[in-house]
Amino acid sequence: MLVRVHLTGTTPAHDALSADREGVTAEIQAAAHRLHEDIWLERLKIETRRPRAPVDASGAAIDPAALLADLDRDPDFRTRAKAALAEIGARMPATAAAEADLEAEFDALCAEAEALILGRLGGRHC
Repeated sequence: MLVRVHLTGTTPAHDALSADREGVTAEIQAAAHRLHEDIWLERLKIETRRPRAPVDASGAAIDPAALLADLDRDPDFRTRAKAALAEIGARMPATAAAEADLEAEFDALCAEAEALILGRLGGRHC
């Protein structure tokens, strides 16, 4: 069986896909073989593009990492975030809330949220 793969759209992976076409082809072929040994990649078409960098009102590029760097130290943010965590904890079953100890995990949760946001942006600094 022959398959054709056509990758389209906007993705932070654009540069990696374009730079290593042979590697991408090999990965797709390996995935096809994991499904069934008689599946062969006939053609790979890559038509992706880079995401546009977000800009502010002046047209300057926005650096998400810089914006998030010290957010967890901002007193207003800490107050609002801790109130949100308290509300979440109040809705959890008591044993789960005690085990999660959201208040004690505040700094770790902030770091995890920052990593998640930057990861979703493709780990790039615009």
